[in-house]
Amino acid sequence: MDGCVYYGYTAKPFTMRLEEHITSSQRGKSKLYKKMRLTDYDCSCRIVNTFPDKDTALEWERKLIKRTPWDLKLNTSWGGEDGENNQRKWRQQDIIKKHYRRKNRKDKYTQ
Repeated sequence: MDGCVYYGYTAKPFTMRLEEHITSSQRGKSKLYKKMRLTDYDCSCRIVNTFPDKDTALEWERKLIKRTPWDLKLNTSWGGEDGENNQRKWRQQDIIKKHYRRKNRKDKYTQ
């Protein structure tokens, strides 16, 4: 083992979420999925903790990811299953912001 870690919050049964990760890893481009393929799925996984509510679980996940050294971290964001915090959405929002900044900049000069 190389010490890389992935922390994931899920409200689904653990085995169901694990199967989703395995299925997605066949075509996925995330650090986690690339690492799963690279190690030929020789990975260990377990439930580390359980929480009474989603907010507490996400806060705990966020702290663990933040504390993990960059070279050992397979997470690109926290709370990704829920879709609110995933990196793809952040990139899309950045692209939209850049587009409108450029558009507004051009409008200033044409008026």
